[in-house]
Amino acid sequence: MHQRWEDEENHENWELELWTKIVKTACDEVSEKKVCEEYSGGYAVSRYAVTTPTLHWRLRSTNRNKTYSKQIKPFNFVLVGQPTETGEHGEPIHPITKFTRRIEEAPFQPFIDYSTGKRYPSGRQLFWKTLRLVIHDYLDHPESKFWNGRSTGKMRRRQLVVNNIAWIGKEANGLEEREIFGLDDRPYVDYLPTVNADNKPRGLVITSTLSS
Repeated sequence: MHQRWEDEENHENWELELWTKIVKTACDEVSEKKVCEEYSGGYAVSRYAVTTPTLHWRLRSTNRNKTYSKQIKPFNFVLVGQPTETGEHGEPIHPITKFTRRIEEAPFQPFIDYSTGKRYPSGRQLFWKTLRLVIHDYLDHPESKFWNGRSTGKMRRRQLVVNNIAWIGKEANGLEEREIFGLDDRPYVDYLPTVNADNKPRGLVITSTLSS
């Protein structure tokens, strides 16, 4: 995310400052409204490297009709925002634009929707989620691991109930990409189970859900 830092040292100080304020909010030392208002002028922007063929393919509309030197190439950086608007069928629009060292300019640049590849002109900053909204959502989000996750105070842990057993690759492909772009596809590779001499499955991965 970005607010008002231009070098790594200020970046780290900004993150420390934000987390300190979040803790103070939880301790009722500062109001949630005051913290959110302090970040109303910034946008939630992530720097992401083009390290997969899928992501590079998604950028084809941006690279179209450009010389190779002007294209976004593999292992270049791009800037990604969090969605605030939806498309024709109700799906969120994930803005992605070319990298610039002045990250605060990202929401004002032309961008594409990661999911569809549709191009949008500059001046569409309403499609980019502000830091104020991100912080507000974080402060108010329920903690589903606890029975009383929508309240404050002492938490009561829920118990896990095993639903089924799945076989997946240890690499868990695409977790980072899914987290940033909000993809619905399963981020790992499924495998058919193998059995040992006793006809019992080996290498089980147990999946579970929280009991209600």
